[in-house]
Amino acid sequence: MSSTEFHLVTKWTIDASVQDVWRELSTPETWPDWWPSVKQVTLVREGDEFGIGAVRWMKWSTALPYDLAFEMETIRIEPRSIIEGRACGELEGVGRWTLQPEGLKCNVRYD
Repeated sequence: MSSTEFHLVTKWTIDASVQDVWRELSTPETWPDWWPSVKQVTLVREGDEFGIGAVRWMKWSTALPYDLAFEMETIRIEPRSIIEGRACGELEGVGRWTLQPEGLKCNVRYD
């Protein structure tokens, strides 16, 4: 089966501090509690003291009539700024969360 390459960028401005957004994004196991597209997140392997090397199995719903399941390994963390992971499974590639303060709000970008 051939694969298709996509470069996706999503941006949000959230009415919350960088610290609050960081706290939510850095605990993926809680994402299904507040993010309707995230169906399940299971910790497969713990990372080091910073979270590098942690592996999580994730199941996401899509706009299409099927879900995507994949493992995401945390490969980079810059506290309150960047979380980067490598996905493999039904979704493959590198994803990066970038947070920047804007006054009392937080600009969030996902590549």
